[in-house]
Amino acid sequence: MTNYRNNPNIVKAGNCILRLLENRTKNGEIVPHKIQGSKIRIAINDKNYANVVDEIERLIHAGCKSEEISVLTRKREQAKLITKALQAIGIAVERQDTDLVLDSYYKLLKNLINKEA
Repeated sequence: MTNYRNNPNIVKAGNCILRLLENRTKNGEIVPHKIQGSKIRIAINDKNYANVVDEIERLIHAGCKSEEISVLTRKREQAKLITKALQAIGIAVERQDTDLVLDSYYKLLKNLINKEA
């Protein structure tokens, strides 16, 4: 299966998660169509999320399109705080609440990203 939408780093992280699913109906790795993409970045243990907001602001000022930036949080309250902070500095936010990313997958992604860094 080929993924036409995401960059190779996102596809690689997704493949790591998919390997953990026991009752997966499709087998095999997802192959990225795109050749290159930006790194996945992760922020941990910042109670006021200033580093997340600062990084997003820096990326936008550097020319990154806002629709190319995603923030995943473990808890809805964290997403609300980040949304409020971004809106306070004039950055538009589209937020979606979902419970699809479980704690174990979050830890797996964190470990994968740390190995790549």
